[in-house]
This record gives sequence, structure tokens and C-alpha cells, in this order.
Amino acid sequence: MAEQQKWYASQPDYENMGLSLQSHTEAFYGHLGRARELTKKAEDSGIRADSKENAGISDENAATREAAFGNMAEAKTVAAAGVKLAPTSQAVDVEAELAYAAAGDSERKAWHRIWCNHRPGQGVGQSAPGACPTAVCHRVFWRILSRTPVNAAA
Repeated sequence: MAEQQKWYASQPDYENMGLSLQSHTEAFYGHLGRARELTKKAEDSGIRADSKENAGISDENAATREAAFGNMAEAKTVAAAGVKLAPTSQAVDVEAELAYAAAGDSERKAWHRIWCNHRPGQGVGQSAPGACPTAVCHRVFWRILSRTPVNAAA
């Protein structure tokens, strides 16, 4: 991995991605403190490269990781920080919603409205015909995260 990290470090536009990948590796081995340090470096690198969106995505991935480790409050805090970095980014918004869902925040389902053009008051799976080509996939994913039974036909 050291060789790949050297390459990422030499590419300012991609350095944040390499740091983010390294943070996931550290977390996989149980080094959560080191993973958090690398996530912060990835965020800083994205900002330096004038890519707040990539910095925000790094935060959102870290937020999902925090939820996986059972750190729900930290997951929500990190998710909010990522959205603050790139508030108009659809990619960051979707990643944030996944992080919030993984952290047990069932009130935040904006990601589905973003992708499926839902109107206020519509629930999951109630979009106009053809408005949500991946509605089944979304329902399955949401139900997995919210720990409810999956009925792909619903």
C-alpha cells in the first residue's frame, strides 16, 4: 500500500482519495483513531485541491464507518460536517443520507426524494410511474438499513 500512497500523494487531485482508502484500511484492522486522522487529512487534501465535494464524500464515508463501529452520535456529527462542506452536492447528500440511516436516523430520507423527484408527503415507493427507475433497489437498501423486512414487490 505504501507504493500506492506515494502515487496518490504525488497527485494533488487524487491525494484525498488515497488517504480515504487508507483510512478504511486502518479501520478494517481496528485502528479507528488512525482512520479518523487519515479521514481528516483526506478532507484537508480535498479542500486544498479545490474539491469540497470529494472532501465531503470522505466525511460521509467516515460517518458510515462510525455507525458501523456503533458510534452513532459521531456518525451524525461527521455526516453533518460533510454536508456543510458541499451543501449543493447531490453525491454528498446521498452519502450523508446513507450515513444517517446507518446511524439509525430514520427521519432522514431525503436521498430518496433527491433521486426520485418525490413531492412532499409521498413515501418511499409512491413516486409517479417512471419517476423512480431504481425504486425497488432503494426500498431494499433502505429496509436493510432500517432493519425492516424487504418485500421487493411492494
